Amino acid sequence: RINSADYSLKKIERLNAQYSGEFKRFCDQLSRHPFFEDAKVFSAVAVRRMADLDFCTILVITLLSTYFHRDEKNDEYLRRYNDEFSEASDVTKRLNGVFDFITQMKLFDASSRASKRTDLFTLLVELDAVLNVKKMALDVAGTMTKLSTFYEAVDKRFKDPELELGDQANQAMVDTYLKAATKATNDRYSRVTRAEVISQLLTAKKTA
Repeated sequence: RINSADYSLKKIERLNAQYSGEFKRFCDQLSRHPFFEDAKVFSAVAVRRMADLDFCTILVITLLSTYFHRDEKNDEYLRRYNDEFSEASDVTKRLNGVFDFITQMKLFDASSRASKRTDLFTLLVELDAVLNVKKMALDVAGTMTKLSTFYEAVDKRFKDPELELGDQANQAMVDTYLKAATKATNDRYSRVTRAEVISQLLTAKKTA
């Protein structure tokens, strides 16, 4: 019986062999962006299993569409943009802006969760939605504080499920996010749930 990791690898290998066009090349190039290397997002094992390419393929498709279940849209988009990927420059500009914003926040020094693939995926998509789609201005220092504090609370609840955080509203957000970040993480429902929490966090107005 083939386990899920082996099945995913075989599927990635099939798509990699089947498509070698513009979209695949774009995602492959993106996976080697210095941002991912600096954040140590992909281990050597992950790269050998082409998890970096899979991550970037799903990321770009999500930016072009919306959250979806696992990798069910990969084949569609690899085929659609095999000959030409006219959105390449726009997606590059959007992602570079998001990469720069995250780098300025120095989140990878302040929080371990930010460099985990599941958490980073959600953060990238939701920052793009706020900065590039909604055209909202975010304060780097304030956003860093909110995210690092939230990720730290998530880590604390993960290590000690009985830990009380004091703020019930915040604890509810932490618990909702933690479940979606640790259970069926690539299912559409989990991706949407994490996105809703991070979006709320990013756009929340500062209270006096």
